[in-house]
Amino acid sequence: MFSKSVKTKKLKREKINIVAAASQQSKLVVEASSSEGLATIRIIDRISEYSDNSANSIRALIDGFVSRGVNKATIYINSRGGSVFEASEIINELNKIEVQEIVVGAIAASAATRILVEYPGKVKAYATSQFMIHKPMMGTYGNEDQIEGELKMLKNSTVDYRQAYAKAFNMTEDEIDELWKSDYWMNATEAKSKGLIAEVIQTDQEIKAEDVALLEACGAPVIPEVSNSKSNYMDRDKLISKLGLSADATDEQIEAALDAAQTKAQTADTLAAEAQQSKETIAEALVNENFAKKKFTADAKAHWKALAVADYNGTKAVLDAMPAVEKPNPGVDANAGNGQVNAHKDWTLDDYLSKDPQAYEQLKIDNPARAEELERQYFNS
Repeated sequence: MFSKSVKTKKLKREKINIVAAASQQSKLVVEASSSEGLATIRIIDRISEYSDNSANSIRALIDGFVSRGVNKATIYINSRGGSVFEASEIINELNKIEVQEIVVGAIAASAATRILVEYPGKVKAYATSQFMIHKPMMGTYGNEDQIEGELKMLKNSTVDYRQAYAKAFNMTEDEIDELWKSDYWMNATEAKSKGLIAEVIQTDQEIKAEDVALLEACGAPVIPEVSNSKSNYMDRDKLISKLGLSADATDEQIEAALDAAQTKAQTADTLAAEAQQSKETIAEALVNENFAKKKFTADAKAHWKALAVADYNGTKAVLDAMPAVEKPNPGVDANAGNGQVNAHKDWTLDDYLSKDPQAYEQLKIDNPARAEELERQYFNS
C-alpha cells in the first residue's frame, strides 16, 4: 500500500544553460547563462591560470555576452580562492560589464574575497556561508635574484590586499595586519558587520558534497553536513494537490500519476540528451574546420568546443574573425616559434615589445614555453 509520506518526484524543467568551461576530469567549474539581457556567471572552486577556471574563461564569456548586447550580470561565487594574479584579471574582466549583484555560496576564501571587496553594497551571502582572508601567498624557485624579484611582487600583492580590506572593513592597515596574522575566518554575520557583504540571505542554502570538500580543503572551522534534498518527503494531501488528483484519490491512482510524471521526465531527458548531442556534433565540426586552418593549437580544441556548444553563432563569429596562422617564412627558427625568423632567437621581451609586438603575440601561441621564459627574465631583471 501507498504510505502517507511518499517520496517526491520532481519534473526537470528545461532551461538554456551555457557551459563556458568545464574541467577535463571532474566537475563544471565555470558556467553561465543569459536571459532578457542579464547574464549569470558562476565561478566555482579554485581560481587558476592553468585550469579552465581562469581569467581567460571569464574573458571569453563576457566578450561573448557583450557581442550579443548583454551588458549586465549577476555573479555566483563558491570558491576557495587561488591565484592572486588571476583574481585581479577576473576583476578587470568583470569591470567590462555592470555587475548587479554577487551571491556567495558555501565559501569565499583567499583570492575569492578580493573579488568581493570590489563591489561594495552588491554582495549577498547565505547565513551558512563562510569567508576567509589571509596574506597573499606564493611558491617560487630560482637563484637569489629571481627569488628577490618574486618576493617584491608578493609584497606588492600584500599591499594591494591590505589596502582593499582596510577600505572594505573600515579599518586601518595596521588593524588588518593584526587580523590576518593567520587565516581569519568569518561567518556571514561577521562578514556583514565588517562590510565584506551587504546582505545575509535568510533562505536555507543547499549544501552539496563539493561544498563540503571545498570547506575541508581550506581548513574551515565549521564543516556542515550535505543537504539530502533528494530525499524530501511531501505530505499526502499536498502531493495529491501537486499531481492534480481529486482529494479522495486512491494509493493506486497516486502511484500511477507518479509513474506518469516519471515517464514524462525521462522523455524530456531523452530529448534534451539528443539536442545536446546535436549541439556537440555541429560544434565539433566547427572546431575541426578552424583547427585545420591553424587558428588555434590542439590543446585549445576542447575549450573552443565548449564555447561552440554553449553559443554556436557567437563562437563562429569569433572564429571567423580570427586570422589563420600563416606558414612560416624560409629561415624560420623552430625553437623560437612559428612565424619568427632567425634574427628573433636572441631577442629579449623588451626587443619584442619595442620592435615587433605582433611577433610576441604569435610567439605566445606557437612557443608558450619560450614566451614564459622571456617574461620571467623580464620581470626578474
